[in-house]
Amino acid sequence: MEIRFNDELQRALAKSPEQALRHNVSVIRPEHLFLTLISDPEGTAFKLIERAAQGSSAYRLSEQLDEYIYNTAIDEAPSGDADAQPRDKVIIDDLTNRLIKLSVLEAKMVRSDVVGPEHFVLALFHNSETRRLDCLKPFEAAGVTYATLHAIVAGAESPAMARMRRQMMICLISHVRIRLIPSGGKRASPRETLRCLTNSATT
Repeated sequence: MEIRFNDELQRALAKSPEQALRHNVSVIRPEHLFLTLISDPEGTAFKLIERAAQGSSAYRLSEQLDEYIYNTAIDEAPSGDADAQPRDKVIIDDLTNRLIKLSVLEAKMVRSDVVGPEHFVLALFHNSETRRLDCLKPFEAAGVTYATLHAIVAGAESPAMARMRRQMMICLISHVRIRLIPSGGKRASPRETLRCLTNSATT
């Protein structure tokens, strides 16, 4: 299967040096590419994070990431004149390069022959090194995990959404007072009704 990077991811890769330079560093790290991807409200990565986050938003999380990168750049900046730093050459670090390669594997895992921003995000949250990064802690606190992201990308229902949907169905069944009469002759509870409906739908 031939693999190619889609235009959206290629544009983000091209813009990531600007993100690094904006934070006064000449090395593109995973957080720079990630911030580039989720800074576009119309982008795939932004919408993916928005769907996965609970109790927060993709916009708020991108702001926190931007602030983290800015503060880290200040802490790591060498003493002396900042203008003396070489700004005409921006390189990509080894970890970011490996994540881009891992995004190809993530695409293959969901049977896609096109690598997009969502696959890079999956690689970012799947990799053991990047999962330890402090910049991803706000995302983890908001429920943005590899399992949740993978469920969305793969088209499956996340556990949290499954529980929410089940509770909504139970409330709906209770509200309209649906009663199924099981073989024992007793009235079914909402949960029993839901189980009967689910079983009927799958047979």
